[in-house]
Amino acid sequence: VLSAWLLSVGLTPYQHRPDAYFVEESTSSTSYVRAEVTKVERNSGEARIVEGPQKERTIRIQFYGMIPQMGGTVLVAGDTTTDDVNAVSQPWRIPVLVFLVASMIVLVLLIGGRQGLLSIVGLGVSILIVAAYVVPRVLAGADALLTSITGAFMIATIAIVIAHTWRWRTAISLLSVYVILAIVVGLAVLSGWLANLSGVYDETSSILNVGTGSLDMYGILLGGIIIA
Repeated sequence: VLSAWLLSVGLTPYQHRPDAYFVEESTSSTSYVRAEVTKVERNSGEARIVEGPQKERTIRIQFYGMIPQMGGTVLVAGDTTTDDVNAVSQPWRIPVLVFLVASMIVLVLLIGGRQGLLSIVGLGVSILIVAAYVVPRVLAGADALLTSITGAFMIATIAIVIAHTWRWRTAISLLSVYVILAIVVGLAVLSGWLANLSGVYDETSSILNVGTGSLDMYGILLGGIIIA
Protein backbone atom coordinates (compact mmCIF):
# COMPACT_ATOMS: atom_id res chain seq x y z
CA VAL A 1 0.00 0.00 0.00
CA LEU A 2 2.80 2.42 0.92
CA SER A 3 4.67 1.71 -2.31
CA ALA A 4 1.60 2.27 -4.45
CA TRP A 5 0.85 5.48 -2.56
CA LEU A 6 4.39 6.81 -3.05
CA LEU A 7 4.41 5.89 -6.74
CA SER A 8 1.03 7.51 -7.36
CA VAL A 9 2.23 10.76 -5.82
CA GLY A 10 5.89 10.83 -6.72
CA LEU A 11 5.66 10.00 -10.42
CA THR A 12 3.19 12.73 -11.37
CA PRO A 13 3.66 16.42 -12.16
CA TYR A 14 1.34 17.40 -9.32
CA GLN A 15 2.40 20.35 -7.24
CA HIS A 16 0.42 21.57 -4.28
CA ARG A 17 -1.10 24.86 -5.33
CA PRO A 18 -1.62 27.74 -2.96
CA ASP A 19 -5.01 28.14 -1.44
CA ALA A 20 -7.67 29.50 -3.76
CA TYR A 21 -8.57 32.98 -2.64
CA PHE A 22 -11.93 34.60 -3.04
CA VAL A 23 -13.19 38.07 -2.43
CA GLU A 24 -14.96 38.01 0.88
CA GLU A 25 -18.52 39.19 0.84
CA SER A 26 -20.94 39.63 3.65
CA THR A 27 -23.06 36.52 3.85
CA SER A 28 -26.12 35.77 5.92
CA SER A 29 -27.33 32.27 6.56
CA THR A 30 -30.93 31.47 5.76
CA SER A 31 -32.79 28.68 7.48
CA TYR A 32 -35.66 26.83 5.86
CA VAL A 33 -38.74 25.15 7.25
CA ARG A 34 -41.24 22.69 5.85
CA ALA A 35 -44.66 23.86 4.77
CA GLU A 36 -47.67 21.92 3.51
CA VAL A 37 -49.27 23.25 0.33
CA THR A 38 -52.94 24.03 0.98
CA LYS A 39 -53.83 25.98 -2.14
CA VAL A 40 -52.53 26.08 -5.73
CA GLU A 41 -53.43 28.73 -8.30
CA ARG A 42 -51.22 28.53 -11.38
CA ASN A 43 -47.79 29.72 -10.21
CA SER A 44 -48.81 30.75 -6.70
CA GLY A 45 -50.76 29.47 -3.75
CA GLU A 46 -50.81 29.10 0.01
CA ALA A 47 -48.99 26.82 2.44
CA ARG A 48 -49.16 26.02 6.15
CA ILE A 49 -45.86 25.97 8.02
CA VAL A 50 -45.53 22.66 9.89
CA GLU A 51 -42.40 23.26 12.01
CA GLY A 52 -40.45 25.99 13.74
CA PRO A 53 -41.53 29.06 15.69
CA GLN A 54 -44.20 29.93 13.11
CA LYS A 55 -45.79 26.50 13.05
CA GLU A 56 -49.41 26.40 11.83
CA ARG A 57 -49.11 29.84 10.22
CA THR A 58 -50.49 30.14 6.66
CA ILE A 59 -48.38 32.06 4.15
CA ARG A 60 -48.62 32.96 0.49
CA ILE A 61 -46.10 31.25 -1.78
CA GLN A 62 -44.80 31.63 -5.34
CA PHE A 63 -43.64 28.71 -7.50
CA TYR A 64 -40.67 28.92 -9.85
CA GLY A 65 -39.97 26.04 -12.22
CA MET A 66 -42.21 23.65 -10.30
CA ILE A 67 -45.85 23.37 -9.26
CA PRO A 68 -46.35 21.07 -6.26
CA GLN A 69 -49.47 19.06 -5.66
CA MET A 70 -52.05 19.86 -3.01
CA GLY A 71 -50.88 18.44 0.29
CA GLY A 72 -47.27 18.30 -0.87
CA THR A 73 -44.43 19.49 1.36
CA VAL A 74 -42.09 22.29 0.27
CA LEU A 75 -39.28 24.31 1.83
CA VAL A 76 -39.70 28.03 2.50
CA ALA A 77 -37.58 30.60 4.30
CA GLY A 78 -37.87 30.19 8.05
CA ASP A 79 -37.59 33.91 8.85
CA THR A 80 -40.87 34.84 7.19
CA THR A 81 -42.40 37.66 9.23
CA THR A 82 -44.50 39.59 6.70
CA ASP A 83 -47.42 38.88 4.43
CA ASP A 84 -45.28 39.17 1.31
CA VAL A 85 -45.29 36.34 -1.20
CA ASN A 86 -42.63 33.77 -0.29
CA ALA A 87 -40.65 31.94 -2.95
CA VAL A 88 -40.64 28.15 -2.65
CA SER A 89 -37.06 26.94 -2.32
CA GLN A 90 -37.64 23.33 -3.37
CA PRO A 91 -39.85 20.35 -2.59
CA TRP A 92 -39.12 18.26 0.51
CA ARG A 93 -37.36 15.24 -0.99
CA ILE A 94 -36.15 13.36 2.09
CA PRO A 95 -39.06 10.84 2.24
CA VAL A 96 -38.55 9.94 -1.44
CA LEU A 97 -34.80 9.57 -0.98
CA VAL A 98 -35.30 7.36 2.08
CA PHE A 99 -37.70 5.17 0.10
CA LEU A 100 -35.25 4.84 -2.81
CA VAL A 101 -32.33 3.94 -0.54
CA ALA A 102 -34.44 1.42 1.37
CA SER A 103 -35.65 -0.13 -1.90
CA MET A 104 -32.07 -0.43 -3.15
CA ILE A 105 -30.95 -2.12 0.06
CA VAL A 106 -33.85 -4.60 -0.07
CA LEU A 107 -33.11 -5.47 -3.72
CA VAL A 108 -29.41 -5.94 -3.00
CA LEU A 109 -30.22 -8.25 -0.08
CA LEU A 110 -32.75 -10.25 -2.09
CA ILE A 111 -30.43 -10.70 -5.05
CA GLY A 112 -27.05 -10.87 -3.35
CA GLY A 113 -27.91 -12.44 -0.02
CA ARG A 114 -24.95 -12.52 2.36
CA GLN A 115 -22.60 -11.13 -0.28
CA GLY A 116 -25.00 -8.25 -0.85
CA LEU A 117 -25.14 -7.52 2.87
CA LEU A 118 -21.35 -7.41 3.09
CA SER A 119 -21.24 -5.10 0.07
CA ILE A 120 -23.67 -2.71 1.76
CA VAL A 121 -21.52 -2.73 4.90
CA GLY A 122 -18.47 -1.96 2.77
CA LEU A 123 -20.30 0.90 1.11
CA GLY A 124 -21.25 2.27 4.52
CA VAL A 125 -17.63 2.13 5.65
CA SER A 126 -16.58 3.98 2.49
CA ILE A 127 -19.05 6.76 3.19
CA LEU A 128 -17.86 6.89 6.81
CA ILE A 129 -14.22 7.30 5.73
CA VAL A 130 -15.10 10.18 3.41
CA ALA A 131 -17.30 11.88 6.01
CA ALA A 132 -15.12 11.30 9.07
CA TYR A 133 -11.62 11.43 7.61
CA VAL A 134 -11.32 13.01 4.17
CA VAL A 135 -13.72 15.95 4.51
CA PRO A 136 -12.64 17.05 8.03
CA ARG A 137 -8.93 16.94 7.11
CA VAL A 138 -9.45 18.92 3.92
CA LEU A 139 -11.48 21.54 5.77
CA ALA A 140 -8.75 21.69 8.42
CA GLY A 141 -6.20 22.66 5.76
CA ALA A 142 -4.50 19.32 5.02
CA ASP A 143 -3.27 18.62 1.49
CA ALA A 144 -6.46 17.68 -0.35
CA LEU A 145 -4.83 15.38 -2.90
CA LEU A 146 -2.75 13.38 -0.43
CA THR A 147 -5.71 13.10 1.93
CA SER A 148 -7.94 11.86 -0.89
CA ILE A 149 -5.36 9.32 -2.05
CA THR A 150 -5.01 7.98 1.48
CA GLY A 151 -8.79 7.81 1.80
CA ALA A 152 -9.08 5.99 -1.55
CA PHE A 153 -6.61 3.30 -0.47
CA MET A 154 -8.38 2.95 2.88
CA ILE A 155 -11.75 2.59 1.16
CA ALA A 156 -10.44 0.02 -1.30
CA THR A 157 -8.79 -2.04 1.43
CA ILE A 158 -11.64 -2.08 3.94
CA ALA A 159 -14.46 -2.44 1.38
CA ILE A 160 -12.84 -5.40 -0.40
CA VAL A 161 -11.88 -7.21 2.80
CA ILE A 162 -15.39 -6.79 4.22
CA ALA A 163 -17.14 -7.82 1.01
CA HIS A 164 -14.97 -10.85 0.23
CA THR A 165 -13.46 -11.74 3.64
CA TRP A 166 -9.74 -12.41 3.95
CA ARG A 167 -8.26 -15.10 1.70
CA TRP A 168 -5.52 -15.38 -0.89
CA ARG A 169 -7.80 -14.32 -3.72
CA THR A 170 -8.68 -11.22 -1.71
CA ALA A 171 -4.98 -10.37 -1.39
CA ILE A 172 -4.55 -10.66 -5.16
CA SER A 173 -7.62 -8.48 -5.69
CA LEU A 174 -6.24 -5.85 -3.31
CA LEU A 175 -2.88 -5.83 -5.09
CA SER A 176 -4.66 -5.33 -8.42
CA VAL A 177 -6.78 -2.53 -7.00
CA TYR A 178 -3.70 -0.79 -5.59
CA VAL A 179 -2.03 -0.86 -8.99
CA ILE A 180 -5.16 0.46 -10.69
CA LEU A 181 -5.53 3.21 -8.07
CA ALA A 182 -1.92 4.26 -8.62
CA ILE A 183 -2.57 4.47 -12.36
CA VAL A 184 -5.80 6.43 -11.81
CA VAL A 185 -3.98 8.91 -9.56
CA GLY A 186 -1.25 9.38 -12.13
CA LEU A 187 -3.71 9.86 -15.00
CA ALA A 188 -5.87 12.27 -12.97
CA VAL A 189 -2.93 14.44 -12.01
CA LEU A 190 -1.42 14.31 -15.50
CA SER A 191 -4.75 15.28 -17.07
CA GLY A 192 -5.18 18.15 -14.62
CA TRP A 193 -1.65 19.35 -15.39
CA LEU A 194 -2.05 19.13 -19.17
CA ALA A 195 -5.50 20.77 -19.12
CA ASN A 196 -4.29 23.41 -16.64
CA LEU A 197 -7.24 22.78 -14.35
CA SER A 198 -7.64 24.86 -11.22
CA GLY A 199 -10.78 23.53 -9.56
CA VAL A 200 -12.35 27.01 -9.63
CA TYR A 201 -14.89 27.44 -12.39
CA ASP A 202 -17.17 30.28 -11.26
CA GLU A 203 -18.39 32.18 -8.23
CA THR A 204 -20.24 29.07 -7.04
CA SER A 205 -16.89 27.59 -6.00
CA SER A 206 -16.64 30.27 -3.33
CA ILE A 207 -19.44 28.52 -1.42
CA LEU A 208 -16.93 25.86 -0.36
CA ASN A 209 -14.70 28.60 0.93
CA VAL A 210 -17.25 30.12 3.30
CA GLY A 211 -16.21 29.57 6.89
CA THR A 212 -12.89 27.86 6.03
CA GLY A 213 -10.76 30.83 4.93
CA SER A 214 -9.18 29.15 1.90
CA LEU A 215 -9.06 25.73 0.24
CA ASP A 216 -6.86 23.94 -2.28
CA MET A 217 -9.55 23.67 -4.95
CA TYR A 218 -7.19 21.97 -7.41
CA GLY A 219 -6.43 19.22 -4.90
CA ILE A 220 -10.13 18.86 -4.10
CA LEU A 221 -10.93 18.48 -7.81
CA LEU A 222 -8.32 15.74 -8.31
CA GLY A 223 -9.25 14.06 -5.03
CA GLY A 224 -12.90 13.89 -6.08
CA ILE A 225 -11.92 12.28 -9.39
CA ILE A 226 -9.75 9.68 -7.64
CA ILE A 227 -12.28 8.71 -4.97
CA ALA A 228 -15.10 8.54 -7.51
